[in-house]
Amino acid sequence: MDSATAAIVLDFPLFLRLYSDGRVERFSGTDVVPTSTNPVTGVRSKDIEPIGGEIGNVRGKSFSDKLWMFACPSSSGSDDPMMNPAMDPGLSRLGCEKVLVCVAEKDFLRDRGWYYKEELGKSGWGGVVEIMEAVGEDHVFHLLNPTW
Repeated sequence: MDSATAAIVLDFPLFLRLYSDGRVERFSGTDVVPTSTNPVTGVRSKDIEPIGGEIGNVRGKSFSDKLWMFACPSSSGSDDPMMNPAMDPGLSRLGCEKVLVCVAEKDFLRDRGWYYKEELGKSGWGGVVEIMEAVGEDHVFHLLNPTW
């Protein structure tokens, strides 16, 4: 299927449209900037390593990357600690003793939750980290079905 006939995976009217071939059509906002160093912030754009199943999940990786940059255009991207807490240099100094990471089986961000649990465990942080996976559920299921 070529770009001209690619199916629309996600339509965000007035903002963007995501196609099954990974192409993102942005209706407003800034243009995509090629790899470079931002002269104002000194942040260097770079290739991002996919986490878990993101490499084969067009909807997951492409959508989360593009949506994150749309929501936070001044962000450093997928490796921003707000998007990927495992990239926080202070992770080992997390100010609590226990962390419960909750993921949903069908969530496109599921592998990021598992990755965070693993990285927190390897960071040298002295607490206890556990993970709870909601089987058969999708992204934000707890908001769509608050009785779960």
